[in-house]
Amino acid sequence: MSSYQIDDYNLASYGDFYHIGDGKYECRDTGFIGTYAQIVGTKSASKAPRPAPASAAKKAAADAARTDVKKMGDYRAMTSGTPKQKAWAETIRRDILVKMPSDVRGHFVHIKSAKFWIDNREEDVDFWMSKAEVPTKKSPKKRVPAVKGVARRSKSIINKHPKLKSNKQRAPQWTQPGFEAQASAFEHLDGQVLEDFLVEMMTVHCFRQGADLHAGRAAIRARFNIADEAML
Repeated sequence: MSSYQIDDYNLASYGDFYHIGDGKYECRDTGFIGTYAQIVGTKSASKAPRPAPASAAKKAAADAARTDVKKMGDYRAMTSGTPKQKAWAETIRRDILVKMPSDVRGHFVHIKSAKFWIDNREEDVDFWMSKAEVPTKKSPKKRVPAVKGVARRSKSIINKHPKLKSNKQRAPQWTQPGFEAQASAFEHLDGQVLEDFLVEMMTVHCFRQGADLHAGRAAIRARFNIADEAML
């Protein structure tokens, strides 16, 4: 094979370096001259990932600290301090927690001040154990069921009727969530009939007393077809 053919072969195969004779090659990018193995090693080294900038390394460390801490308990971000103080305090918190017994690592969630962690970073395990508190479990909020049916219709009428709206406190108890069982006896009321019933109950019947009260109840049951066992 001629020298031209050797050079042509190497240029075609390794476009960024070429053969100069005696088993030597020259790198087009760096000008480095050496054996094939040396050239390849130089190229590989040049492609190695560069070290992350200091700021990126710090951010990665802070993220790792937060991740590790979340595995130890319900830890959140610090509530006081500058951004730098908070980041430093989170790292300190992580370093201190890993020294704690595994069963108490989640007992420091109440300490949310960056300054406290920073000021006490040199304290021993006994000091931190004295600050441990068993976190209280938050009971799930009970979802209040939405009013439906006649209760919902009644609320709509009350909110639109000026006289009824000003007397909301006198609305039937079954218009409130949790009293659906009582409302079932009034489900047949609707439209103008329901409005008339509410006006009667909230502006007239609520003021009756004695014999007039009993007579009024009987009249309302008859007029609006309310069952005897239903509470008025």
